[in-house]
Amino acid sequence: MNVETCQVTRVPGIKSRKEKSFEKFAMQHGPHAKYMAMVGTSGNLLILSQTNKQFLFNVKANADVVKCGFAETNEHHLYSICRSGEVYLWDMRMRKCVSRHYDFGSVHGTCIAATFDSKMYACGSSSGVVNLYSNLYGKEQQQQQSKGGAFRAAATAPKPVKSFMNLTTPIDHLAFTRNSEILAMSSSREKDSFRLVHVNSRTVFANWPTNQTPLNYVSTLDFSPNGGFLAIGNAKGRVLLYRLNHYSTA
Repeated sequence: MNVETCQVTRVPGIKSRKEKSFEKFAMQHGPHAKYMAMVGTSGNLLILSQTNKQFLFNVKANADVVKCGFAETNEHHLYSICRSGEVYLWDMRMRKCVSRHYDFGSVHGTCIAATFDSKMYACGSSSGVVNLYSNLYGKEQQQQQSKGGAFRAAATAPKPVKSFMNLTTPIDHLAFTRNSEILAMSSSREKDSFRLVHVNSRTVFANWPTNQTPLNYVSTLDFSPNGGFLAIGNAKGRVLLYRLNHYSTA
């Protein structure tokens, strides 16, 4: 949908694909955005052009993909997480995986998000745990490939720099502010299941939300481009808009 013109563009089905609908997808943002990714069946991620909505190619994981997201500062990188808890970093130029590992302690992966500068990423699981990782692991594997070495997953997965256990039901949504200072996480299975994390100090904000914050069952969330606003959608069909006064602009 074009917000300025209020025109809706219908994306036709993809030929030779059996999927009837694509509820889970990710889009690149910014002036150089070219791709959109749709979660298919059997571990497939379908890559389409944002310009004409035509199918370009697909990449395939070893298990069913449950969530994906682009790295904003690197237009060629796409993150995904499988139901098995395996995390993939895909390179759109090479059309293949350049790094992968299992989310530490995860039984079932549910969500993934990367910071705008791609230096960190967060993974959510069915147990409500959110793991925060440094992206140094992925860079090491990419350097190994650039030197002519064959890609291989490490025998031991990287450990998160911090694990947040404040929520106890499956994580549905993760989002970072553009400057990577704040991480929002939520679960739709339990009422008022929402937390904000200060990324640099690796701590959860204790003063908000409070018991009086009318969040209800959170169904979606996102930050404005400069982090000044936080929008939270809930099961009542409402979108709650909060002003983050720390940021001078929206």
